[in-house]
Amino acid sequence: MQNNKRSNQKTRRKQKAAQSAWVVTPLKPPEYLSNTLVSKTFRFQVSFNSSSSPTTYNITPAKLGALQVICTATNATGTQLYEAAKIRRIKIWASPPPTGMVNVGLTFGGTALGVAGPNRTYSDQSIGMTRPAFVDGVPGKLTQAGQWQSCATNVGTNTIFTMLFTAVGTGAGTLIPITIDVDLTLRMTNDARATNNTCTLASAILTQMYYLALDNSAGATGSVNSDIAPDRNLIFAA
Repeated sequence: MQNNKRSNQKTRRKQKAAQSAWVVTPLKPPEYLSNTLVSKTFRFQVSFNSSSSPTTYNITPAKLGALQVICTATNATGTQLYEAAKIRRIKIWASPPPTGMVNVGLTFGGTALGVAGPNRTYSDQSIGMTRPAFVDGVPGKLTQAGQWQSCATNVGTNTIFTMLFTAVGTGAGTLIPITIDVDLTLRMTNDARATNNTCTLASAILTQMYYLALDNSAGATGSVNSDIAPDRNLIFAA
């Protein structure tokens, strides 16, 4: 009698295991992302001149999409590899000047193209000779800056974030080193189609990839001074 009971228990356990296996087995393949996503922190350097205080840089999605391009015409044209960008985090360090102080401001845009949300602003100032100004900003998830943004020239020209640098009591002509880390997720195009956004390269070798300044000429709006240069360990073109 006891043997029959144990046999029945084993049978029930096997039946439950078989039912569980049947339930979790997918009936069809899950959804698939056909685009390649690239997550990278881009580092930039700028020497802020106190004589130009205050200085504002307006950065658009088109500029973010052109941070890495491929040369498609020698000494002339760079074509973007990415069609959309999403900001994860931005950090800014401003070294303390010999005298006075430097203020740093970072504002993420909240409203554009039908997406309505509040702007989010971060600010800090240097103290003495030892404490740099430092901001660590994250855009709101439901605001414009927190969404995927097209990098195409025709729609990627809205300012997605603004940086403001101000020197106080430093004296004219003081150069203040500033480091900027821009943490992005970028979506690549499936092919290098002719409609991809392009920008001008002062000097470049065909098929070579280049890293551009944060305030590059892509999109032809906002600041286009190419002051904010990429890390010198990267291949650079103005």
